[in-house]
Amino acid sequence: MPLSDSVVDLSHHNELEPNSGFHAMQGAGIQAVIHKATEGQSWSDPTYLSRYQRVQQTALLWGSYHFGIGGNPTQQADFYLQTANPTASEAICLDFEDPSMSLAEAEAFVKRIFSQLGRYPILYTYTSFLRKVLGNKPSPTLSRCPLWIARYAQSVGPLPPGFSRYWLWQYTQSAQVAGVTNSVDRSRFNGTVQELQDSWPL
Repeated sequence: MPLSDSVVDLSHHNELEPNSGFHAMQGAGIQAVIHKATEGQSWSDPTYLSRYQRVQQTALLWGSYHFGIGGNPTQQADFYLQTANPTASEAICLDFEDPSMSLAEAEAFVKRIFSQLGRYPILYTYTSFLRKVLGNKPSPTLSRCPLWIARYAQSVGPLPPGFSRYWLWQYTQSAQVAGVTNSVDRSRFNGTVQELQDSWPL
């Protein structure tokens, strides 16, 4: 099955062309953007709202993510939802890579999101990190999340315990994409462009 190399994730660290940013991305074959919205219990990405408004002028699929850190996971989840205010057509995601966030906190965050929206967030993580956190024992809660794995190598490699397939594979953090003036993270969807469009936002 061909992979759809058409998803980028952004934050305030990425600089967009002021006029052509999202339109240029779309013209270059990008299908979806997942943008950082929040971190912890109180920090929000200062570019999120303005970029969200700009992307509405395109046909790009949209999603947001929360960077999890140690601290009250329920408050983090509520803060994320209040800030991103995701619609049913937008992807939602927990970025679980900071060692200050425990497994129990990540699970509580996921459960809170599900209780509020009725769907599980995408789980972004590194295989080595999640293996260490899990201790090679699957998490019944995290295993329900679509997996977005970060691995900068020739293949996605063995998946963490509890996951039989991945949804997205972030294979580079130094891609050059039209509409973005500096390097950007780029991911491959585990399927075709049509399947990506049909399955979004899971």
